[in-house]
Amino acid sequence: MNPEIYKDISLMAEYNFSIGGAQRMLSAVSKKIRKPIYVLNDSQGPIQPIWDVDPIPGVPDAPIIISLVVDKYSFRTFSGKKQIKFCHSGESLENFLGNEQAKITKWLTHRGRVYNFWKERGFNIDLIPRGYIPYDKERLEITPIKRDQGVFISRVCPSKGPELAIQTFDNLAIPLYIAGSNELRDYISSLKKSIKGSNIAFIPPDEGSGMSLKLRDDLLRESKVLVHCSLGGMHDYLEYSILDGMIFNCVPLCITPEVEQFSVVEEKCFGRVVRNPTEAVEALEDILSNYGHYSLKVRDFMGEFLKDQEALWERWKVKIEEACLKLT
Repeated sequence: MNPEIYKDISLMAEYNFSIGGAQRMLSAVSKKIRKPIYVLNDSQGPIQPIWDVDPIPGVPDAPIIISLVVDKYSFRTFSGKKQIKFCHSGESLENFLGNEQAKITKWLTHRGRVYNFWKERGFNIDLIPRGYIPYDKERLEITPIKRDQGVFISRVCPSKGPELAIQTFDNLAIPLYIAGSNELRDYISSLKKSIKGSNIAFIPPDEGSGMSLKLRDDLLRESKVLVHCSLGGMHDYLEYSILDGMIFNCVPLCITPEVEQFSVVEEKCFGRVVRNPTEAVEALEDILSNYGHYSLKVRDFMGEFLKDQEALWERWKVKIEEACLKLT
């Protein structure tokens, strides 16, 4: 990247929230380009880490702000600053369809489907070609002890579909562990009441209202199956939870009505993608019966994925520089 442009860039989280894929992406970008993260902190309390990066309070002095976390409830602009907003899944943009300032602001996305969808709706959005999802791990983990069990690691909320995982495992003898954030306590309580069997367990938070990286990694180390559920929409072809599972040799079982969303899983034969819990039961039996085959495919895919990260980052840097040069 042009050093003159590079020194003018700062990363910023527009609200103080440490959970979610966009925040994880912000952390990965921060590490890669060796730039701190600023947080526009509206509260009087301490600033929570964005994953394992300590943010700096306030608005940065640099003239160009790249915001990778967009508050879906408000659209912020900063006087005297040039802005680029990064569109992770794109779902928050629906709140700004009538906002002309939001439409003329420069947006970047790494997903072709998100780009096409919002470009057609009048947003000034550009695509990082073959951008994929930036990842913050560099090597595969050795996981010699694996158990016939599934783990669901995500924010425990309706949009993540944990009930699909529960319905899959509820009549089986195979354990399922559900771990993630714990803010929506009434919702979590209703999920627990819906469970019929004794093989499904909720892992209590061990770090505030959420899960520490150590607990997440320990669960993935001992599990054979990573259960990822989606209700469809503008999400990544591989989410962070799927990549994290595969780093620890977990085979992904994706349950979604939009199976094309995770088509690469079936195309590369390193996991299964099904439409509903009934199909998921059969797929789970297949994965456990053929775990050795699937685990080799997982390692092959992740080896190539990690190898391609440097080239991926070069594409990101080129597109960010192009976007910065077009700012007025």
